Amino acid sequence: MSSITPFPVLFTGNFEPWRWPVPPFPWHHKAAPAEGILACRLEAREGETIEGEMTAIDTASGRLHFRANARSTVHPLAFSRLRRVTLLEPLEGSKGSHGLPFERLPVAAHQRRYRIHLVGSQALLEGLTLGHVETEQGLFFFTPTPDDQGVLRVMVPREAYDSFELGLTVEEVAAEQWVATPEALLQAVADQARKPVLQIGQSLLELGFVTAEQLQNLLEAPSAGKPLGERLVSSGLVTRSQLQTALAYKMGYPFVDLSRFPIDPDLVRCIPFKLCVKARSLPLMLDGNRLLIAMDRPSRLELLKVQQAALGQTFVPVLAFREQLLAAFTKLNPHDIWSANELGAVGFSETIT
Repeated sequence: MSSITPFPVLFTGNFEPWRWPVPPFPWHHKAAPAEGILACRLEAREGETIEGEMTAIDTASGRLHFRANARSTVHPLAFSRLRRVTLLEPLEGSKGSHGLPFERLPVAAHQRRYRIHLVGSQALLEGLTLGHVETEQGLFFFTPTPDDQGVLRVMVPREAYDSFELGLTVEEVAAEQWVATPEALLQAVADQARKPVLQIGQSLLELGFVTAEQLQNLLEAPSAGKPLGERLVSSGLVTRSQLQTALAYKMGYPFVDLSRFPIDPDLVRCIPFKLCVKARSLPLMLDGNRLLIAMDRPSRLELLKVQQAALGQTFVPVLAFREQLLAAFTKLNPHDIWSANELGAVGFSETIT
């Protein structure tokens, strides 16, 4: 059996099938072609670039088969002669929810800049990627297309690089400013009344929901009289829940990073767990007669009015990601069958607001 096979199905030395890796982040996309000739761009070790067609790939011998066009001769090229291979036919998002024509890429949460140190060279390879996969064949990146509707698959052969570095995502950069300690939370609550009201775009940027480029592109597009927030939701850039959180944040409510903030399980029990889940609210700390509670929007406080009266405390809302609240509830009650069912039923579906 030959180890050469129609691209992109690959075979190892034991002839076990291996396919080009898929993007390692939550995103539903159309199926990649299982076989056939694909357009590609090759970058040689010396820096020259050529576009053409890849007809097959042979991982056992470390070669790919390439031709300039359908009338040209096919040439085997060793991976060792290349430093980057880009497939020019993008993986495209599948049909989106809520009437969107496609599922938009999670750019703000996953896009990073990569820098690759090449073997025997001072030159660097740089680019953008939404996640990466490293295998015996090399590094695989997933570069977003300009419209955020798909990714170009990129391979850097193992023979081409010494090391690589990844930058921060927009969300990670934003997270550096989020509240992560009880002391910082008390200070943020004290400063809340003095904070200026933000533009909704700035609020979204500071929460890491969108990139500056995405926001600028939307601002430059025809608005048809629709508010920016509604355009963001209808375009798929943010969810309705994220917009509600951003609207509250722009008014000065502190934002807490629950992945870093210390959560006290004993304090959480001051409110029945079922009610916490229903209200998407998580008690964080006591400050005298004030109970500071994380929620994805301040209006959730209405569901806690009876409990507030029973405890005789003042409930102070602060903001947190809906997804981080879900993760906290799951961690607090990992074996609670009721909570596992209830989390999916009472508040964490995007169709429920």
